[in-house]
Amino acid sequence: MLNSDWERMPNIKYACAQVLAGSILVNEKAGHAVLVNTLEAYCRLRSVDVHRELSNQHGSIPPPTSYYENVWPCVLTTSDGEKLTIGTQTMNALITSTIRLDIREEPKVGPTTCTADFRSKIIRIYIDHGSWEKAVKLSKDTTTRQLEQFNLTSQLRQIRSQFHQPSSYYLIRASSFLATPFSCQPLSVFTYENHENGNKTDSYEKASMVASRLFKLTAHQVLSAPKPSLSKTQVNQLVSQCATGKVRDTLVNIASSFTDTDDILILHNRELNNSLTQLASFMSSDIAKANKSYAIPNIQKRLKTLLEE
Repeated sequence: MLNSDWERMPNIKYACAQVLAGSILVNEKAGHAVLVNTLEAYCRLRSVDVHRELSNQHGSIPPPTSYYENVWPCVLTTSDGEKLTIGTQTMNALITSTIRLDIREEPKVGPTTCTADFRSKIIRIYIDHGSWEKAVKLSKDTTTRQLEQFNLTSQLRQIRSQFHQPSSYYLIRASSFLATPFSCQPLSVFTYENHENGNKTDSYEKASMVASRLFKLTAHQVLSAPKPSLSKTQVNQLVSQCATGKVRDTLVNIASSFTDTDDILILHNRELNNSLTQLASFMSSDIAKANKSYAIPNIQKRLKTLLEE
C-alpha cells in the first residue's frame, strides 16, 4: 500500500495517509516509542504533488539497509529543523504531532518537535488496527476524495505556498483515534480561525483570524466549485474586519487586483498566490503559539478522558 503508484491510482493517497495514523514507532535499542497523532502525506512525483520532497535533497527515500523493504522511518534535517518522517519509494509522511509512550512528556505539535531518537535504521512500526481496516476500504474506493465526511479543512496539509496549484488542496492529513476531534489537531492556515482558546471576542479580532478566513474560503471554493473563485465583495469584507498592519495591507493588495471584474480565479493565479504566501508567512508565529496554548492542552485532556474510561 505505502509504495503504490499515486499517478496510476489517485485514490491510494488517502489510504497511505490513513494507514499510518495512530501507528507507534519504536526504537528498541534506545527504548524510545511515540504514538503518531497526526501526519501529512506527500507524493514524490512533481506531476502529482507540487509539495513533493525535492529529489536533490538528502531525503527520506529508504536505503537498501532499512529494516522494512522500501519503508523507512527517519529524521530529516531541514532548514526549518529536524522532522520525523516515514519515507517510501513513492511518498513520504511528515509527522506533525506525537506523544511519547516511554516517558511522561507533553504532547508535541509541529513538524520539528519530536524528542525521541529515531536515527537508527532499525525502527519498528506498529500499525493501528482500526486505521488499517479504514485504509483498506479507502484503497478499494476509487471515488473517494477525502478521509472523513467531517472537518474537511482539517484534512488539508499545513502548507505555506503554491496556493494556486490544485494538489495543494489534497485532503490527505490524517489523525489517530486520539486526535480525531479538530481541537486535538495541529492548526493550519485553513483552520486557525476556528480555534477559540477560551476567548470568543478578542481572539476573533486578530489579523491572523481574518487571514485564516480567506484561506478557509479559498479552500471551500477549490473543494466544491467547478471554477473556484474569490469575489471582490468577500475580500473587501475581510479588509473591513482587519486592523491596520501587514495582513490588512496584503488584503488590500488582493482587492486591488480585481480591477474591472467582480471575481478572480484561484487556481493558476500566480498573483493571488504571491499574496496568499505572504499571509501564510505572517500567520506562522500565531499558529505556533496557538498549537502550544490550544492544541496541546486539548490533547492532554482527551488522553486523560480516554484513560479514565
